[in-house]
Amino acid sequence: MNILIIDDEPLVLQNVSEKIRDMGFGLKRVDCAGSTAAADALLEERRYDIFLCDIVMPGEDGISFAKRRLEQDRDCKFIFLTAHADYQYMKEAITLQSFDYVLQPVTQEELRSVLENAILQLTIERKNRKLMQVGELFENEQEEILDGNAMRYLLGLTDNSMFLRHLVETRTQAGVDEHIYLPVLASVVRSHKEWDEGERYLLRCIYSNVVDELTADLSTENIVILRSDRQGSFILLLCFSGSPASPDRVTDTLETIRVIFQKSLRIGIAIYYGGMCRFEELREFFSGIVQEQSSNVTRGSGLYQVGKFSRQNIDEYSLESQKRVWQSLLKNDETVGFRDSVLRFVRRRTEAGDLNREVLTRLHQVVSELILGYMVSNSINSMDVFDEELSYTDFMYCWDSSEAFESALSQVVEKIYRRGRGGDVILEITTYIADNLDREIYVSEIADQIGMNPEYLTRVFKKEKGVSLKRYIDNERIEHAIRLLETTDLTVKEISDRSGYASYTNFTRAFKQHTGKSPSDYRKGE
Repeated sequence: MNILIIDDEPLVLQNVSEKIRDMGFGLKRVDCAGSTAAADALLEERRYDIFLCDIVMPGEDGISFAKRRLEQDRDCKFIFLTAHADYQYMKEAITLQSFDYVLQPVTQEELRSVLENAILQLTIERKNRKLMQVGELFENEQEEILDGNAMRYLLGLTDNSMFLRHLVETRTQAGVDEHIYLPVLASVVRSHKEWDEGERYLLRCIYSNVVDELTADLSTENIVILRSDRQGSFILLLCFSGSPASPDRVTDTLETIRVIFQKSLRIGIAIYYGGMCRFEELREFFSGIVQEQSSNVTRGSGLYQVGKFSRQNIDEYSLESQKRVWQSLLKNDETVGFRDSVLRFVRRRTEAGDLNREVLTRLHQVVSELILGYMVSNSINSMDVFDEELSYTDFMYCWDSSEAFESALSQVVEKIYRRGRGGDVILEITTYIADNLDREIYVSEIADQIGMNPEYLTRVFKKEKGVSLKRYIDNERIEHAIRLLETTDLTVKEISDRSGYASYTNFTRAFKQHTGKSPSDYRKGE
């Protein structure tokens, strides 16, 4: 594996390269370049896997070089190593999907950590590519039969443990009683694709490869069992033949698996796990894990241990106290304040780790009663609130996940709020934009000003005006610039500033896209 360090400071090159060579990673080459031009010359002779690259350099900057290099080699990793803690640099680096961003002066430990992660990710990605080349779309009927019936046993759909027993013995080359097991459920919550039936063998191989690589220090045999959904959820059995690893080490390893799935495979997973058990206890322990998943209404990517959600009960006094506050807010027609207070309650519960299905169901009941009571008291027709976007039935059954509850609550309250203000909302938005064209305007700040959820606000605006809110803002800024060009002697740079553009380059580019001419040519009438 080759590393290239790019920095215009010779002392930085010497310092970083010496630190890397002292780490003993078994690297083939660690080369240095004092500029991107020098780096290009080295790239004509050989390929580099990891780049440690400064951002601000004479000539071409590191961001531009990385963009150009990644177009030619998407598999390499960039670690931006710079003394400039500038938000814009970080934003561009993140947009570029660089591997990491480290500030100088970097310590030996920081450098070791980021390089270990980069090398690990490269190793996993290469093994996966090899698997895809060798075994693409290859189906293994026996694996599918074993997986399906082992899954049925763990889910309590059959009492026949024969298939799971055979699966363990085949994969571990040992009897089932020779292991201590840790059952794990990995539920995919975000993925860039759905997997076809013909890709399941490949998917199992990829998962096994990642897990085996990351659990090497635990001395386990690992069994991956694919679930039936097309997103790629799976069960993982960690089989310890000797003394099991400590709970802290196991937890750290599972968290590493979750992070690598996110960064390397672009798959967000929620990992649920319990404690160690014997083979005959697997189904009971797995039942607890499934219950844990069911109780977790937040449904986000994360690490969840059995008991985190299921052992919590709602504090009725706390909820009744909140209910009185919410009643008071609605009584005073403070519908937005009511919505924000409920959402804060949900998020506090989520942060405390005690928002389970029971809590959310009870909360939904209380909130629904208050909202429907407010609608009756104010003669609000249900057809003005519930429609094809959010039906009454959808609202009454949105207690299954916190995300669905928050979204439904926001939509209902905002429709009630908008109904009370008639068509003034769109006028408020356009007026606010017109009054602030001399600076950059964000959708979130308009939403705060109007008192509406940003996503709902953008939908309402587009429905009323036929154009997205962002496009409307951009158009208004250019029209404002045109008026200044036609009626004032201000320089183009001054007009750019007064039209809310932080960057002169962005202004001229946007102006030309809108009018087909540069600002100077437009003023000249050319």
